[in-house]
Amino acid sequence: MTEPTLVTTPPKSRFIPELRSPWWAALLVLSLMANLVIGGAAIGARMKGGGWQMALMENRAQLLPRKFFAELPHERRRELMDMFKAKKDQFAQGREAADAISLKFAELLEQPDFDQIKIKAVINDFTSGVTSFATQGQDVILDIVAKLTPDERKNLAANIRERAARRGK
Repeated sequence: MTEPTLVTTPPKSRFIPELRSPWWAALLVLSLMANLVIGGAAIGARMKGGGWQMALMENRAQLLPRKFFAELPHERRRELMDMFKAKKDQFAQGREAADAISLKFAELLEQPDFDQIKIKAVINDFTSGVTSFATQGQDVILDIVAKLTPDERKNLAANIRERAARRGK
């Protein structure tokens, strides 16, 4: 006679629920991915300091380290960053003008009679003309520096030196 065999089923995990539909599994995976992205963005913004306000001054105030603004009290930072917000439309117009200069540069590159002088003029207009980011930001930087207290100016100078030393490594 043959011996009866016992058929055992593996124990169910208490941590993973039984999903009756593959859509639920996909939804859980997507939810986990979204939470990780949002959490990573929040941690990154916190570590970098400043948040969305710092994006306003990107490339327009390279003389002013972000860390300086991140160390300021919230209300003082808001007061100084509002100076950038006030020029937002001017910066947008400058960006449009910079795009137009880029297109002109592209046209000059495609012409059969390559003219180095015209190319140099377009590049100079882009880098140091009225549409350059440095030119657009200089008035705001001067206004901000004029509003700083003597202690804030010393802190700004220390932040500039610290950033230069960090980049020198």
